Amino acid sequence: NNYDQSQAFTLEHQLFDPVGTLVKTQKEERQLEKQTSATYGQKLTLENPKLWELDNPQLYTLQTTVVQNGKELDEYTTSFGIRSILFDAEKGFFLNGKNTAIKGVCLHHDAGLVGAAVPDGVWRRRLEKLKEGGCNAIRISHNPGSEAFLQ
Repeated sequence: NNYDQSQAFTLEHQLFDPVGTLVKTQKEERQLEKQTSATYGQKLTLENPKLWELDNPQLYTLQTTVVQNGKELDEYTTSFGIRSILFDAEKGFFLNGKNTAIKGVCLHHDAGLVGAAVPDGVWRRRLEKLKEGGCNAIRISHNPGSEAFLQ
């Protein structure tokens, strides 16, 4: 709040399932003191979620909106998957209760002769080939992954 007086606003969340159906909404009235910033949290409970899995990566979308006096001030969209993970020293890694071997590679941000400005199609083909070979985990190194790579 960069203003010289406190500001009231509404923090709204809309949760959409993997096919785009609205499954949950939540609104909370908030107050932010003058010349301050704050981080707010909200808790949404979802019964029987569709789980993110290696071969079926179900992604939910959370739309966060800041509204003041009926006017939308800011909006942010977050995509995420819901899953459970467990590491057991004796039994290994479990994804959603299923014992899963991690078969990974270390991958750089570039694409060899193509360079660092990697076209989306090159990433798609490269990742499809890795998956065909049994890869289910990637560690990216030296530079952050591009948006195309992450998607």
